Amino acid sequence: MLRHDGPPEVDHQGDGGVRVQGRLRWIRPDRETVALTERRVLTHRPSPPTPTPSTSTPR
Repeated sequence: MLRHDGPPEVDHQGDGGVRVQGRLRWIRPDRETVALTERRVLTHRPSPPTPTPSTSTPR
């Protein structure tokens, strides 16, 4: 079983990126014993703009 240990923290970064972090508890089948506490961090960075193809015709 997997339980979140509180709500995730969301950090909006100045470059348009977003970082989400949180803690998870992996619970054994007895539903009481914590087997593992895990900290996860997910980061999103925006891709740089893709150059648009030129609409002019080559000579």
